[in-house]
Amino acid sequence: MYEWIKEVEEPIYPYKEESGELRIQSFQSNTSLDKMSPVFQLFASVNVIFNQDFLSSFPAPTNHALNIIHNEIVPHYSEVKQIFIDEKLIEINVRFLKEESRNMLTN
Repeated sequence: MYEWIKEVEEPIYPYKEESGELRIQSFQSNTSLDKMSPVFQLFASVNVIFNQDFLSSFPAPTNHALNIIHNEIVPHYSEVKQIFIDEKLIEINVRFLKEESRNMLTN
């Protein structure tokens, strides 16, 4: 009936299962910042523009990236979660912009 349709074999895609133990750990930063980095401004501005608290997820593939996240972003949020798979830090999730940081960003 449909002569133009030809059956083909579906290619085999390797399936990568994220195996390993998942652990989520809360992280508290007692540091309060009185300045804003451009990185923080870029990611936090959506919270102010839409007047809502969004969850932001930051991958931490290197120590350099981890230092930037911990020093420039984490101190501005009240809820911080570190995501580990097989005891390796994979990403950091932040939510609930602190009121002082929200005010700084708004001004």
